[in-house]
Amino acid sequence: AAEAALRFGFGRAGLRRIVAFTTPLNVPSLTLMRRLGMREIGRFDYPELPEGHALRPSVVYEIQAPTLA
Repeated sequence: AAEAALRFGFGRAGLRRIVAFTTPLNVPSLTLMRRLGMREIGRFDYPELPEGHALRPSVVYEIQAPTLA
């Protein structure tokens, strides 16, 4: 499903970049993002969760649209 979403985003939707974020505790999502070729671009604290909440720390990944050579 994630690969189909990337194909749609870069194809039909014409996006140049797709970003995703999750908590560092969500290892399956981090593994999937890396497998898809996404790379970490930053970290932040999710503002809707209180200080000290285990899910507040977040990591952001991105992938750029493929370029035609």
